[in-house]
Amino acid sequence: MTMIRMIRLGAAIAILLSAAALARGERALPFALGGGATDVDAEIARRENDLARCLARIEQIDGRLLSFETDRQLAHEATERVRVTLGRRVRVVYKLGRGGALRLLLGARSLSEMLARARLLRWMTDHDAQALLGAQQHEQQIVDEHERLRRERADLARLRIELEARRAELMQERQASESLSSVLAAPGST
Repeated sequence: MTMIRMIRLGAAIAILLSAAALARGERALPFALGGGATDVDAEIARRENDLARCLARIEQIDGRLLSFETDRQLAHEATERVRVTLGRRVRVVYKLGRGGALRLLLGARSLSEMLARARLLRWMTDHDAQALLGAQQHEQQIVDEHERLRRERADLARLRIELEARRAELMQERQASESLSSVLAAPGST
């Protein structure tokens, strides 16, 4: 093969690589002929670093997702305990019949005892409502966090695929550059 043909072949390969890079929306040529392989190697190293960080985050999320079921079960049990307690109180109020709370207040021996009973009834109803609301909110927060982690893991899985694909492309570009350089540097090509 004559020198002119090899130069034309090298130029054609460079043009094809540039066109492929432009079609992917990248800069025209990710490396320069002759020594530009270090740019590709640096890009490959950056992609491998990105990939390692992505895999570490996926592993971290997987660990948190594994513990999710236990957390959700504990929160659900706490909510159920509050509901059971409230159920008992409702049964007591039902057994007292109509005006049970009023009889409880009027059964006081003094005005101060009646006010204390009223404060206690008010505190119990407020406490019960807050306890139930808090338990339900905690359970919902755990479920929301689980969904957020699942979405993040799916995004990271897609990113991992993209990073691996880009790394493979860069390795192919490096091989093409090396083979072009070896063809140009081969004895008898002058």
